[in-house]
Amino acid sequence: MSQQDQLYTTIINDLQKGKLVLPTLPEVALKVREVANNPDVTAVQLADVITTDAALSARLLKVANSPLYRGRVEVESVQTAVTRLGIPMIRNLVTSLVMEQMFRPTNKRLENRMRDLWQHSIEVAAASQVIASKHPHIANDEALLAGLLHEIGALPILMKAADMPELLEDTRRLDTLIENLYPKIGAAILKSWDFPETLVTVAAEHANLNRN
Repeated sequence: MSQQDQLYTTIINDLQKGKLVLPTLPEVALKVREVANNPDVTAVQLADVITTDAALSARLLKVANSPLYRGRVEVESVQTAVTRLGIPMIRNLVTSLVMEQMFRPTNKRLENRMRDLWQHSIEVAAASQVIASKHPHIANDEALLAGLLHEIGALPILMKAADMPELLEDTRRLDTLIENLYPKIGAAILKSWDFPETLVTVAAEHANLNRN
């Protein structure tokens, strides 16, 4: 078995057994997604969950008052933001706002790679949102989240590499492993988080230039 196949098998097995070492979505984001998926949830109930995190609340209000989303009256409460933007959009925006925490390196040797990965994810997310804004049938917030998540599969590969100094130092070999493995691993991760199939497909297929 090649090193690539062995690494992929190890990561997928760890994921299936709940042993995969991967920065998880912060608890507040998971709770927001859980609550927002309830068809009977109210803006008040969702706002109550979000306001348990003061930093997240402040960032959400900033986004709600940005030129992209603001209305005639400034949003001054999380509940108003939820009402104005809608529960589906809030669910995706909250996930987007906490994504950065997942790309913070736990190992000094990974610092540059994690920073570059996050920067690339931001750039793709911004481009995705701009493109989506030109097409009424594509949700801006979902496009933004898709951009942030599209390379999520690279994270566990990098974290495994942190325990394999010879691989971490061999830049070319590590890049090849990431390129060949991250779409499949990313899809597996998003499935395990119960993300919608549309986002799972983005992770799995975005590198497939022959996809229709």
